[in-house]
Amino acid sequence: MDGRKRRANYMKQGGLKMYAPWVIWLIAFVKMIYLYAQIGQKGITFYVAALFTILFIYVLTAAVIPDVLGRMVYFQKSRDCSKNAHRLYHTVMILTLLVLLLFCVPGFLLAEPFSKALFGTVQYAFPLQVGLIAVFFLTLQQCMKGYLEGSSIPLPGSLSGIVTALISLLATICLKNVCSGAGTRAAAVFRQEDYYYAYAAVCGIGGLAVGAFLGFLFLLFVMLLLRRTIRAELNADETRSPESRKNLLSDYILLYLPQMLHELLFSALAFGCMVYAFHKGDVTMPLVLPVFMLYMPVVLYAQQLSGYLARQLRVILKKQDYQHARERMAVMGKILFYLILPVCAFLLAQANVVSAAFFDENKELTQLLQTGCIAAVFLALAICARKLLSAMQRQFFCNGLTIAALLAGYWFFTLLFGSGQHAGNAFLQAVFLTALCLSLAEFAMISKRVRFRADLLRMIVFPLISAVLTGAVAFLMQMLLLKSLGGIMTLLLSMVICYLLYQVLIIFLGVFQKHEWRQIPFGSLPELLARKLGR
Repeated sequence: MDGRKRRANYMKQGGLKMYAPWVIWLIAFVKMIYLYAQIGQKGITFYVAALFTILFIYVLTAAVIPDVLGRMVYFQKSRDCSKNAHRLYHTVMILTLLVLLLFCVPGFLLAEPFSKALFGTVQYAFPLQVGLIAVFFLTLQQCMKGYLEGSSIPLPGSLSGIVTALISLLATICLKNVCSGAGTRAAAVFRQEDYYYAYAAVCGIGGLAVGAFLGFLFLLFVMLLLRRTIRAELNADETRSPESRKNLLSDYILLYLPQMLHELLFSALAFGCMVYAFHKGDVTMPLVLPVFMLYMPVVLYAQQLSGYLARQLRVILKKQDYQHARERMAVMGKILFYLILPVCAFLLAQANVVSAAFFDENKELTQLLQTGCIAAVFLALAICARKLLSAMQRQFFCNGLTIAALLAGYWFFTLLFGSGQHAGNAFLQAVFLTALCLSLAEFAMISKRVRFRADLLRMIVFPLISAVLTGAVAFLMQMLLLKSLGGIMTLLLSMVICYLLYQVLIIFLGVFQKHEWRQIPFGSLPELLARKLGR
């Protein structure tokens, strides 16, 4: 038991693979702020329309390839079947290329009809064409990343993501003047101002395409460096009857489709709601992207924490040690609420300051940020519950709940949008209601499986009280200091004071035991504070 208590937090155990998404998010957030400042809300509309479209294609073709392919390659190599692993990699690469050609070639050649059908105008065609180039190279990256992770070489895959994000930011800055000049000439020729914003938005999508291409070249270079090692493994493999490509492909598809289905839920919901809103003449849906980027840390925390817990539960539940499973779920539940509640409470209290500091003084954007606070909490809970159910071998129920949630989300959106709300606000409220229903259903199934009964006082109530008090202090500070210090300084000062206040409240309320502080990501300062205050 003591050995379990002394484990380091999951971020340190994961290494660069766990920290890379945070670096990528930070670079992407800076890029979002830059684009919003340079091309404005109207240009962001064209950028987000293309981005949501290629995101939908990306999730369909490649989002879960590293996880599925990596697991299958690792399984084959652990049995000393390198030929099967290499054959699987080639088969998946060929399948992925065929699927990409099926989407990208018609999409690129028929961009104007697709743009007219989806968004009601042909002006989105050029951003869509550039976006399809980006998704092509991003998908190929995922295939190589999956093979490398399955070969126990995760570092190049993490570095390729950082390289892609960094080059994307730099290329966006470099392409800004070129795209704006082309947009000015196109607007003069066609006598429509929208062409300027459409071409200006291409700098963001074009930057992503350049970053994806260079990230692909980086991984290709790594694969070339490893060719001798791969050839040596193949020569040492004494497997006399390797598995057929048909069997390998069928196993891959059976693993890929269920995982892809859940990842597809919210991207399909976003894409479908955006197209529906555009056909109704409401173009406020793209304002969701700044909100999504701002709350991405909450989703990242939930994904990484639940993935770590799911791997533990698979081992624990095989031994039928339900008491240990309940202990791990209780600790991880406390860590989850400890991390996401203060972030959401702080942003809810200072939504207008955040909007003015990073984007512009937009009342509609401020309202979206406030709605997104609540939606982010339940979205994180739904993600965690999904991972836990997968670890408990309840994949069939997960898929059924996912399909039901997708249909319910569309129904919620059409209902809210039809009641007179703007598309962006209606979408975030639909996400909140969908995530709420999904998380309640999933946690009910989890409780039935392991008979989970948590200490709700320490898991939810105390962190919630601390977060509410911290949010109240943040709200008072922005009222008192905003006019005198300005947005950025008020935000930074409020962040530091509220962080320290929240940590002190958590320590005095006794949410965590001494050994549990070590398991909290970035928990060295709270652990030091707890030791000082505990003396």
